[in-house]
Amino acid sequence: MVKPWVTPSFKEILRDNCREYLDSNDLGKSKDRTAVVDRVAEEIAQVAAASNQVVPEMLNKVFEFYLLSPESCSLTDPRGQAVSTWFGNEARAVVGEAVSGKTKAKGAARRIITGKVWNHRTVAAELHQDRLEEFQKQFIEDYEGDGNPAMRTYAAALTALWDDLSEEEQMECKQTAELWNIAPPPSDVQQK
Repeated sequence: MVKPWVTPSFKEILRDNCREYLDSNDLGKSKDRTAVVDRVAEEIAQVAAASNQVVPEMLNKVFEFYLLSPESCSLTDPRGQAVSTWFGNEARAVVGEAVSGKTKAKGAARRIITGKVWNHRTVAAELHQDRLEEFQKQFIEDYEGDGNPAMRTYAAALTALWDDLSEEEQMECKQTAELWNIAPPPSDVQQK
């Protein structure tokens, strides 16, 4: 989708800087990517001012702000955000790189998980549901605050359940959580 503020002259500036944007990053003390975005946004502002180009309403106030005080602009202002967003959405396609769902995370690859993510507490709630209900009934009886008592006491009841489990039961919950995140849980659990 073409952004309303990307005129042909702005698009040329953006396209010319896509490779530099993709090769940069903001890791560590060197903020190369922020510098690229700020420089490109400055170029766009200067082209708009020099050619008396009608700047779309979305960026008009921002460019006026930039021309009055360029040193105070950064990625936190809408101009930098608009340019940064454009690069994030379009740069890979412009330079011909395939866009994939994988992250560029260093170290172990991140798993993309759809559906429910299980942890030791959610598994404990599932496997020991009867004990959890007992704790929650006790907490609901003692509850004196505002709001729905069942919702307000659930986390405390789950913590009490976890603390009440033996080490073997806790270990079983942790191992089951790992298994259910890799392979689907049993059908009776899925149907809830």
